[in-house]
Amino acid sequence: MAASIAFALQVPEADLEEIAARAEAAGFAAIAVADHPGTTWSPFVALASAAGSTDNLLLGTAVVNCGVRDPLDIASDTATLQSLSGGRVVLGLGAGHTPAEWSQVGRQRPSPSGRIDRFDEVVRSTLALLRGETVTLDGRYIRLHEARLHIDLPALPQLLFGGGNQRLLRLGCELADIVELGGIGRTLPDGHYHEPRWTAAHVEAALGVFDQGCAAANRRPILGALVQHVEITDDAERSARRYLDAASTVIPDELLPTIGDLLECPYVLIGTADEIVTKLRRLRNRWGFTRYTVRSLDPLVEVIAAVS
Repeated sequence: MAASIAFALQVPEADLEEIAARAEAAGFAAIAVADHPGTTWSPFVALASAAGSTDNLLLGTAVVNCGVRDPLDIASDTATLQSLSGGRVVLGLGAGHTPAEWSQVGRQRPSPSGRIDRFDEVVRSTLALLRGETVTLDGRYIRLHEARLHIDLPALPQLLFGGGNQRLLRLGCELADIVELGGIGRTLPDGHYHEPRWTAAHVEAALGVFDQGCAAANRRPILGALVQHVEITDDAERSARRYLDAASTVIPDELLPTIGDLLECPYVLIGTADEIVTKLRRLRNRWGFTRYTVRSLDPLVEVIAAVS
């Protein structure tokens, strides 16, 4: 039997209690809140406000910036939310990418390899703390001395790694319950936008690393995708062209995918509800994607009801 397809709704700063209740009623498996310190709401505080208005909806961070946050803080916030929600946390972790998030706290932004080195230290320390271990570490980036979390958890949270770096994917195969591809490459000179890696060749290259990592770890996390755009339309090609035209104002044309690549990749869902359902099943069968984080509630209601 084919694996079921699940959706998480990444929500903006708004009335999370009302949105979370609507998302649960519509069949979403989770809500998620981004973590860009100083720009977005704190995900842990925001998600706590939604825990009381839902019964089974998972509460996810999407994703905690391990470049500027430290293990004991992450573990403490996670344990608090896990306890308040009765064990519904999906702890999403990422290496971070936005340069200003380092400069604002007086840190130098590491190289890509340095960010993954720090991510590795943060993740392993955070997991050890959540397991109740006493952690002493004199690492390259993280220093802890007999750190311990004095909070009893109902269960360990689910762990999600978000990104596309090859080392991050391999770590995800080893440690995470969910690996979510973002389809993004290097940060562009503006410090915010990224090179989109949305061609079939890009997807297959990332999945090649993922498959190798799964084989080495002898385990396979759920494979997900972060969806950048959802649009219900009966003219998918026209909508795709309009989307690419808008993107070309901030991303060089030579980096943009073709219309065909855009409509086939897992990072954009454009078409009629039936066409999107067909695409989701095709992506599951071709590449193994079974979880999607989206930023739109209403357009997905009909899709969620139909896909299985």
